[in-house]
Amino acid sequence: MKKLFHVLVVFVTLALSVPVGVSTSGCSRKLDPDGVYAGDKTLYNADRTIAEAYDVMHAFVKFEHENRAALASTPEVTKAADHVRMNAQQWLKSSIALRDAYSISPTPETRNNLEDSIRVLRTAIVEASRYMAKGVKQ
Repeated sequence: MKKLFHVLVVFVTLALSVPVGVSTSGCSRKLDPDGVYAGDKTLYNADRTIAEAYDVMHAFVKFEHENRAALASTPEVTKAADHVRMNAQQWLKSSIALRDAYSISPTPETRNNLEDSIRVLRTAIVEASRYMAKGVKQ
């Protein structure tokens, strides 16, 4: 069952990383300029990353909680999960606020602030995914 969970987490992570709603013409990918994002890849990528970060961080802390005894030999997993528990809400709220600020006023400054916040979420996604992919040694 735990192996199935790990396969599912990896599959979901990969599935979420595939661009959705992107039209292809030749080898380049472009957002529909008449779509909800008005062709703005920064906004699209921010929304996708925020949603993915929530899902992956939630799965990670749940995985760690359900397997805490089996993870006793790898305290870095619990330490990482505790770090996510302590900071995830602020990371997500900050990213959402910066996404909204960029949406209202798409300037280089608001874009840079949003991209910095998204980098924090991507780091959390990678770290959580790495720990879950290692799984629980039996």
